[in-house]
Amino acid sequence: IIINMTYEEEDETTREDDYLIGSKNDNDSSDHDELIVYSQRWIQLVLFCVVTTGNAFLWITFAPVADKIQEYYSIGPLGVNSLSIIYMLAYIPIVFPSGWILDAKNTTFFKIGRFPVKGGLRTGIIIGAVGTLISALLRPCAPKNWFWLLFIAQTIGAIVQPFILNAPPLIAANWFPDKERALATTIASVANPVGVAVGFVMPPLLVGDNDRVELLLLVQGIIVAIMCVVVIIFVREKPPTPPSFSQIDSEETSLLKSLFVLMKDRNFWIVFITFGIGLGVFNTLATLLQQLVNGPPYNYEDWQASVFGALVILFGIVGSGICGFLVEKYRVYKYVLLGTYFLSTIFLVLFTLLLAPDRFWIYTVLCSAIGLTMMPLLPISLELVVEITYPIGEGITAGLLMANGQLVGIPLIVLGGNLIKNGHTIEFLWVLVGLTAFSSWLMILFYGTLKRHLYESGKENPDLSNLN
Repeated sequence: IIINMTYEEEDETTREDDYLIGSKNDNDSSDHDELIVYSQRWIQLVLFCVVTTGNAFLWITFAPVADKIQEYYSIGPLGVNSLSIIYMLAYIPIVFPSGWILDAKNTTFFKIGRFPVKGGLRTGIIIGAVGTLISALLRPCAPKNWFWLLFIAQTIGAIVQPFILNAPPLIAANWFPDKERALATTIASVANPVGVAVGFVMPPLLVGDNDRVELLLLVQGIIVAIMCVVVIIFVREKPPTPPSFSQIDSEETSLLKSLFVLMKDRNFWIVFITFGIGLGVFNTLATLLQQLVNGPPYNYEDWQASVFGALVILFGIVGSGICGFLVEKYRVYKYVLLGTYFLSTIFLVLFTLLLAPDRFWIYTVLCSAIGLTMMPLLPISLELVVEITYPIGEGITAGLLMANGQLVGIPLIVLGGNLIKNGHTIEFLWVLVGLTAFSSWLMILFYGTLKRHLYESGKENPDLSNLN
């Protein structure tokens, strides 16, 4: 019932702070030659940021205090790493149903009384919020040595994560005009790493030296539960009228036929591979950073590792904002991605060469630089893949990219955990360097066309013949 409550607070008249954004063509006499942009779009963007932040907070909680979690639940490094890996592992089988549900805005699955249960953006976000809520409330119920219950709670949050992470391009398409979509996708995408940043900082502060793991889980559960309830109540599917011409003419596309078209698209494969490597490396660093720098011979403290992780996220937000502005204004997706992959490789090389004890301030600078150049890869790639594959649904393309990131991240975390445990930290870091260097080279070969932008500027019409 919550999923299908109609949003009647907004009628088809504009509010004082809503505005017209013009017509597609001065000679176009269609009924849709004027577009209205609703101020409510920012509220919906904030609501999404709230739920994705909460889900990310749950994911990374245990990484900054891995040694304390191992002791509290009597598990080894693989056990604590599995709390992160399960998010990546669960993503793979859920990616297709989540992408289908997000894009199936006109499909009715079943009815609850007189309420039809349909797919779409709102349905997907509510599924994500409800699962995150259950996970947050269940985690504090896992007492000492009850690792199995903690793992079940973590698995529930992992299962619903694809409904959240696949949504940023869809939110931008549903609510924002062409000139604001890159910015909206950037904000929605970096909100998840903001949750990661909070997840880096809060656990060491709450757990401290007294192993207050139960306090961490309780405080975190209350905060995330409140966030999810707010989202469930107020999230909406779309505004009364479309914000762009591509939304006016959008149609549902067949999942299987869309996949068949994508498999033949060379430029999609380039973005697919490079994004998978970028996200996989980022997730690996987030999961293993504490283990990378805390063990011998480096022996950095938990709070120092948390500072490193928080700086990666903080400067990543700054970098994402800068890159989002560049692609929104100049449409230079390829050059922005090429530059960020190249610079990420350089800073990872420096990170590897300079890793040594008592270099805290040097590593604050390096982690800031890595975040500044690596995190923008996420939102820019998600927006680019929607542009080059239009009119294929945003949920499908975003889901495929995110799933590949998980596929890359899982073996990297397992490999990295074993190498770090056996004293081969430097060798593992060189593996990450090689992967980002390969992505830099591969992006040079990208020559995709921004199909959605060309359509909205009246220069090209979408081909739906192979998708319906």
